[in-house]
Amino acid sequence: MATTKEYLQFIRDQLTGLEDISHRAMMGEYILYYRGRIAAYLCDDRLLVKPVAAAKKLLPEAPMEPPYEGAKEMILVEDIDNADFLCELFRTIYEELPEPKKNGRNKKIARHDRGITPKSIRMLHHTDAFSILPPTAASETCFFRDQTSATTRQGSPVMPV
Repeated sequence: MATTKEYLQFIRDQLTGLEDISHRAMMGEYILYYRGRIAAYLCDDRLLVKPVAAAKKLLPEAPMEPPYEGAKEMILVEDIDNADFLCELFRTIYEELPEPKKNGRNKKIARHDRGITPKSIRMLHHTDAFSILPPTAASETCFFRDQTSATTRQGSPVMPV
């Protein structure tokens, strides 16, 4: 059973005392972010928080349940009607929440070091240019291969990339 949008809205309303709270849909369920870090999951109309030490201290008797089959267990928050408690819970666990992981896309942008920027790559994709060489320190000129000849616009041969 997926989490309803009404339940999501109820939890978001309870957390209005917090700044920078956001959510993301995930296969019919939701991930709650607090200040950019994953703090909780909304699964099957249940609020589950990360099992960090601060959360265990505030909720010592709370049951541990997995958000979905095969997942690690998280702490089930049963007192969702108390908005002040929920806000305090999120503020308390924030320092212990893991930093967001860097995704693989960030590694590909390392081409900046070689002078090739995402903008120049998009230019290649949307123009008739065949190849681009990064600007050098001596010259800010980029060389493009014409479609009709094997020479650059400046007249010297270019090797295909």
